[in-house]
Amino acid sequence: DVMSYDDYVSDPKPCDLLVTTIDLPVIHPYKVLVAPLLGKHDIRRIRSAVEGINEDREVDRARAFLRGLLSDRLFSRNVELASSSEYIDYLGSLCQDAGCIGSDFIQDVKLRERVSSTAFTDCLAVPHSINQYAERSFACVLHNDKPIHWGRGAVNIVMLIGLTREDMHHFTEAFDIIIDRFTTMRTTAIIMRSDTFEEFASALVDGR
Repeated sequence: DVMSYDDYVSDPKPCDLLVTTIDLPVIHPYKVLVAPLLGKHDIRRIRSAVEGINEDREVDRARAFLRGLLSDRLFSRNVELASSSEYIDYLGSLCQDAGCIGSDFIQDVKLRERVSSTAFTDCLAVPHSINQYAERSFACVLHNDKPIHWGRGAVNIVMLIGLTREDMHHFTEAFDIIIDRFTTMRTTAIIMRSDTFEEFASALVDGR
């Protein structure tokens, strides 16, 4: 759409990208000031803004997908067991009871764990299957205040993750969010302080 300065200021229309030849007194996440006659520099700035919009949309989709994997039915606090294998069994039983996986899924997760530890950071382990798909995509979470021995290290949070075949292509961006949260000191601290499911989900998905 094309609008005059007065029309836009009096009634701003919602838009993804605002391109203007006048420095408008409005706040917009993507506002590009250009010359009345577009030059190459202006076009580069517009293209950069469009790329930023697309990246933001990808992040929003990834966050929505990640939030959809979480459920208060699949969230536990301070469960003490003897080994990582027992923790996988425990989380797997919750997922099986919720109708997310079949009986073969957990054995496949344990096989993956024997190949190499899934402790990705000092705080987080993400056990997952090698060959088995979930019947319904999920992330089953255990958050312990006391560290859990996992592989050669210890973690406080275990996220057992399972995906349907159809959801596999959605997960890369969501996993990037998880890793980013646990490799940033501020967001890791927020997650570690969480106590309830809603606090954990907000810290993981939104970083707050």
